[in-house]
Amino acid sequence: MIIALSKDLNNLIGKKVVLIGKVIDIVNEKKFIKIKLLDKYGYIDLISFEYFDIKLFDTVMVIGLVKTFNNETYVKVIDIINFYSIDDELFWRKAFINKYKKRMKSKKIVSRKKVDNNAEEKTNNEEKIFYDQDAILYENKEILLRKKILDFIRNFGEKDGVSFEDILKNFDIGEEKLYNIIKELLSAGEIYEVSQGRYKAI
Repeated sequence: MIIALSKDLNNLIGKKVVLIGKVIDIVNEKKFIKIKLLDKYGYIDLISFEYFDIKLFDTVMVIGLVKTFNNETYVKVIDIINFYSIDDELFWRKAFINKYKKRMKSKKIVSRKKVDNNAEEKTNNEEKIFYDQDAILYENKEILLRKKILDFIRNFGEKDGVSFEDILKNFDIGEEKLYNIIKELLSAGEIYEVSQGRYKAI
């Protein structure tokens, strides 16, 4: 099972993946449910033939199979786990890091006992595992940063809102990165713009 991001899915057709993102659309069709998931890199279309207790703007972990139909990539849902807090999300991400570390360790033990005739393939697999770990660690830092910015807006924006410049002064990040986080928070309905460039938490 591969921990994937929206930008990876076209290269993972037929693979079982784990996705983490925010639910931004749910449409009940006659025989299935269409769900749109948002992660850092874009949108993911999910198709579920089962009902899951999720609602708009929930952050969830999805286990599913990557498929295509009419040249459109989507993920057929196997299971959905709802994160009810930031701690839930970080717990699951950490669990997958540990899983891949164990898998890497077992691969190294096996390689000492056997002659490796597929050295190139093994190297590629190990690089993929390292990539997955790096992606999760990066996402963890992004989640914590996003939470800190949301808390800052909530704590200091009660009266007239917090300006973009105020947030920028208090966090060691570039304007473009902050703009993207603000845009994501607005899209998720966690903050709103009280006046141009000033924000309050919902």
